[in-house]
Amino acid sequence: MTLHSSRLTIFKIMAQRWKAIMERLVAATASPGQDRRVVILILITYTTVWTAYAIIAKSTQGIHPDMAEVFSWSWDLDWGTHKHPPLLPALVSLWFSVFPVSDWAYYLLAVISAAVAIYFTWLLSGFWLQGAKRAAVYGVPEEDLGQYYAQRTLLKREVLPENIANAAFALCTSDFSHTTGLHIPVDAGVAAAFLR
Repeated sequence: MTLHSSRLTIFKIMAQRWKAIMERLVAATASPGQDRRVVILILITYTTVWTAYAIIAKSTQGIHPDMAEVFSWSWDLDWGTHKHPPLLPALVSLWFSVFPVSDWAYYLLAVISAAVAIYFTWLLSGFWLQGAKRAAVYGVPEEDLGQYYAQRTLLKREVLPENIANAAFALCTSDFSHTTGLHIPVDAGVAAAFLR
């Protein structure tokens, strides 16, 4: 067994374990009794990890100019400027009335804002994007929804999570050692998503 094949085997085992964990998390978020608690736990983990990342990665840099601009507006609240409405500076002003004025607090605000948006998106999707409701909008039976979407692609094939996992796995091999992986769509050719 070569070093490359042993690494590949280890990666496959790790990928299978992660897939099992992700499947359990997805099932838990759809469970009627546990769903909200699981999503909140996921978002707390998300907030912790990304805030820690921002603190570490940005420790040698200053605050982003856009963040500094909003912070400066928050000191003298007005009804907005020619560029922005007043909500964001008001939110920043309120945040820093509770938390100290420091980089970590600003990063925490940014990540919590994203987490709150994700939570409400998940909540609304539960009301409006369930399979039966989504299928009814298109006038197709729920079990045919995947095939309906497939017919809207150039390859006329349904894209499954396994297809995306296979692409991610392929990117980790030496076959793609000269690509950055910046934009590699696995969508069976959705014309609306083509780069312009």
